[in-house]
Amino acid sequence: MNIRSQLFASYLALVLLGAGTWLFLIVEVKTLARTHEEYERMELSSFSDKTLSKHVNESQIFDESLRRVLDIVAAGIVAWSVLSVIVIWRVSSRFTKPILDLKSAMQRVAHGESSVRTTIASRDEFGELSEAFNRMAEELEGNRVSIEKRVAVRTAELEQMNRIMMDRESKMIELKGKIREFEQHYGNATGGN
Repeated sequence: MNIRSQLFASYLALVLLGAGTWLFLIVEVKTLARTHEEYERMELSSFSDKTLSKHVNESQIFDESLRRVLDIVAAGIVAWSVLSVIVIWRVSSRFTKPILDLKSAMQRVAHGESSVRTTIASRDEFGELSEAFNRMAEELEGNRVSIEKRVAVRTAELEQMNRIMMDRESKMIELKGKIREFEQHYGNATGGN
């Protein structure tokens, strides 16, 4: 699981905790409504018809108000959850984008692109890490260039030495040929007498 996913999961847990709190409030309001209904049933037996009609109207008004409150709370939960997820995603992106940018730059350097630099300009730990990475990449680039120059100089030296050796070798071959000619010429002259 990557860092963005872990941050998102943590924030999502907070959202669910908040939603759980809202759900607890809804359950409490419903419990209050049920208690009110039971109380009304008990009181209804002691009322006259006129008082009963007035009490029923009040009960209906209470029930409608309670339903409106529950609808508002439910809409609030949905809106709060959606808003929380959006905010959480934005916050997690703020933290993970610099890390992902650095990771990408490191992978490119690992594959031989020593000229890669990061462009994180924040004034926090991510900015410091980016600056340190860029310094390291500059040193690597400088070392690579230095090594390439040394290899080029050494290669040129070895090529020069190889040419000298080849010249000497050809001179040696030429000299051996002359020695054989000399031996054949003088060897025949002294060996034939």
